[in-house]
Amino acid sequence: EFVRRWGVGLLRDVGLVETATVADERLAAQWTASRSGIPEKFETFARERPVLQTPAIQTTLEAAIALESGSPIIDCSNLIPTGKTDHTGISPVRRSGGHATAITGVRWRNGRPDFRYTNSWSDEWGDGGGVWIVENDLQAILDQNDSFAFAGIGGLAPQKL
Repeated sequence: EFVRRWGVGLLRDVGLVETATVADERLAAQWTASRSGIPEKFETFARERPVLQTPAIQTTLEAAIALESGSPIIDCSNLIPTGKTDHTGISPVRRSGGHATAITGVRWRNGRPDFRYTNSWSDEWGDGGGVWIVENDLQAILDQNDSFAFAGIGGLAPQKL
């Protein structure tokens, strides 16, 4: 419901650096009068890109299909990768406090999918703000029934996300 009302977009598309907005709480004073938590120019940009469909994702196959069709997945989970990776870029998942993140990509290795887990903590977390997780770890996250694909984004080509 939130993304249908507010829309989506990337801060960098409106000239904002994500790490700067996270690091400097004083920026909140410069943001919209409604104090929705986002800069006014981003709010305008995002509202032009409402999410038209938000299907629940329950399996890694559904996740791979959504991602390969250009629909990122938003997840609210208490299973979070550590951010430390092995030589293949895989990060182990651990139980932690709840946090909203995005599953933004899929890659295939030896016939099995790995999934790109992107975090909002900064580009310095993991590898450029994200890590790869294995299929079983994503399924554990999906089993919490709190993951939704953003499909049919108005005004924004899926590959742009």
